[in-house]
Amino acid sequence: MLKSQNKQFTRIHLNAPTREEVLALHQKYSFHELILEDLLEMNSENKVEYFEEEETLAIMVNFPKYKQALHKHLLNALAIIIIDGVILSVSRFSSKNLEKSITLMNKEDYRIKNGIKNTFDVMYEIFDIMYDKTLRWMSKSNREILKLQESIMYSNTLSKKLIEELMTKKVNMIVLQHTFRPQREILHEIKRNLKKIYQQDSIDVEELKLYVDDLDAKLDKIINTISVSFETIRSLTDTYNSLMTIKTNTIITTLTICTVVTGLMAVIVWAYGMNVALPFADSPYAFIWIIGSMIILLLITILLFKKKWWL
Repeated sequence: MLKSQNKQFTRIHLNAPTREEVLALHQKYSFHELILEDLLEMNSENKVEYFEEEETLAIMVNFPKYKQALHKHLLNALAIIIIDGVILSVSRFSSKNLEKSITLMNKEDYRIKNGIKNTFDVMYEIFDIMYDKTLRWMSKSNREILKLQESIMYSNTLSKKLIEELMTKKVNMIVLQHTFRPQREILHEIKRNLKKIYQQDSIDVEELKLYVDDLDAKLDKIINTISVSFETIRSLTDTYNSLMTIKTNTIITTLTICTVVTGLMAVIVWAYGMNVALPFADSPYAFIWIIGSMIILLLITILLFKKKWWL
């Protein structure tokens, strides 16, 4: 458990908590049973709920967790609970960015510099950190996509590894789309419930809504970037398939021409291999005649194929 405490609020974060840790939190802060159930299950459902009796705001949202070993994104469920000056966050997987922010939050100069004065500011920082992390990953991913584009367009060889990388990128973009699109509604629900959770505090709720709008704008940027990257990957996949089709047709054409040419020359060899009287069979220059006729036949076939645009 990571904890940051000051006069304005208490910040607690747990990574992949055990059942005992969740029950201990429930016993200490007495939040609603439905919240307890969500924390124990940590499923992938996105939702915002306000419990009037406990005056508690519960947010369940998903963020991507990139597994380098698997080269893919996993859904990292994150629960944020605001209750009586305390903000709890629980994530299914560890998050170095959130852990670092809690460590820094213990420093007063960091809180002053980032304007962190209450639980809303902490919640804003959580979303802002995760969004910035995603934008950095997207920037890196876009550079990798450009390298894939160069490999497809300017490389003489098309490898299996290339299409595997394209498919991995495509799957990751689909996961990101399904992760961030529902968050528009999450932010709208947070904005709608701000007045309820901060109605007794001397906080300008309308000003808080501006910060939520800022998160909404950043979320739009993420979603748009994901959409552009997905369309680029899909276009590159189509290009790859087209190039592979052209390459396959070229190989088949080449093999067909080789078959025709060698087949015609094989007819001459087959004819002179029969035990019958044939022209030039008794000539001392028979071998030269045969080789010469094969070369002439080869040249005629090539010229014919070129004239027909088959070669």
